[in-house]
Amino acid sequence: MTGQIRQELRDGVAVLLLDRPVANALAAELRADLRRALEAAAVAQDVRAVVLAGAGTGFSSGVDLTEYDGPLAEPWIDTLSSLIEDYPKPVVAALHGTTFGAGLALALAAHARVAQSEARL
Repeated sequence: MTGQIRQELRDGVAVLLLDRPVANALAAELRADLRRALEAAAVAQDVRAVVLAGAGTGFSSGVDLTEYDGPLAEPWIDTLSSLIEDYPKPVVAALHGTTFGAGLALALAAHARVAQSEARL
């Protein structure tokens, strides 16, 4: 586990689970943890692909709105989206519950998406 990212390796697939109360909001710490986890999985010989998923009731509610009260911390969503788009291994976003704003941007940056029928984007 890297802070707010839970990691599990399943048959060569790194499952990276966003795990931040409340609603997996993409606060600075979670974004930094996600970047570190993605960078590590990119060079791991035993990882063939990555699945991004959210813990709890949804994938992500987007940016933590309290962050707009001060300077925005890196990495920002465009940086993470570019990292995912240019990733050397397949990245799939597994969507359930709600996926809003910047959470949707990350999902769209993935090479593929799967969603439960109840998912709301």
